Order: sequence, then C-alpha cells, then structure tokens
Amino acid sequence: MENEKFVIDTLDKANWAMMKIKENDNEMEIRRAQYDEMIKRADKWLETECREFTQSNAYLKSLLQDFTTAELSRRNEGKKKQVKYLNLPYGKAGFKKVQAELSCGGFKCAANNQNLVGILNKMGLTEYITKTTMDKVAWNDLKADLIVDDNGCVVYAPTGEVMEGITVTRPAGIEFNVKVE
Repeated sequence: MENEKFVIDTLDKANWAMMKIKENDNEMEIRRAQYDEMIKRADKWLETECREFTQSNAYLKSLLQDFTTAELSRRNEGKKKQVKYLNLPYGKAGFKKVQAELSCGGFKCAANNQNLVGILNKMGLTEYITKTTMDKVAWNDLKADLIVDDNGCVVYAPTGEVMEGITVTRPAGIEFNVKVE
C-alpha cells in the first residue's frame, strides 16, 4: 500500500488541521516556559557559584589599587614623564582617564540617537544635524561643545544653556584598571 499525501479537502479535515496547529502552538509554549525556567535556574546557579570569586576579585583589586597608587607615586617622584601603570608578569594595573558617558531617552548618546536629534532641533542647534535618509548628529563636534557642570548637568558651553533630556550615566574621571594576561 502506497503512502498517500495528506490533503485537506473537507471542512472536517480543515478543522482538524486548525486544532492540530493550536495543539502544536500549545506544546511549543510549554517548551518555551520550561526553557525559560531552566535558564533562570542556570543563571541563579552561576551567580551563586561565582559570587565568592567576584568578591575575592573585588578585594584583590582594591589591594592592588592601593599598592599601585603608592608604587606609582614612588616611581614618579621628581620625574617629568609620569608612569601611569605597573607592568607585571601576569598583567598591568594602572589608572586611565575616562570621558563622561551621556545618555538621552534611556539610550547612549550617539550619532544615530533620534532623541538627541529632537533635543538639538528643539534648541535650534541644527548645525550639528546631518540630513540623510535618517537625521544623524555630528556627535564628536557636539561632544566637544558640551561640559558637565558641578551639579551634574550637561551644558552647551558656547551659550551656557542646559541640555534638557541629556543625562550623565558615568562621570568623567580617572579609573583604576586591571588587565590580566
């Protein structure tokens, strides 16, 4: 006997196919829920397993920071060219400057951030907007004209106007950095 291909040629068969599709959808939803639960458990397990190591690393980095500060101070005393990091057999420890990180509308400020485009249009600062298929901001040019005041507000330096809607998510400063090799 030859296997015949299933054909929907009656209302009963069409209804059966619809019920089978619904059944399959339900089964897939059950599998997705099981998968999500397994992922949650795995994430919790990993967090628990790594907590001790994370705490140990934080403690060791704080000790390294204290030592690096003292050692760099000793090495740089009376020297014109300042050493900024310690080069050790298993890596480097030192300090680096970091720029302020800004966001608007919950997203990092960047050339394609449409919230930033809206803020600039509202303030009449259209010289920073490049008209293409999608408006883009000349972010590097704009960033050069922005400062963060003592209150943490982002200010357009040429006019002193506060850039409403742009917030500082990480202030500029010097950051301790450890790179293990």
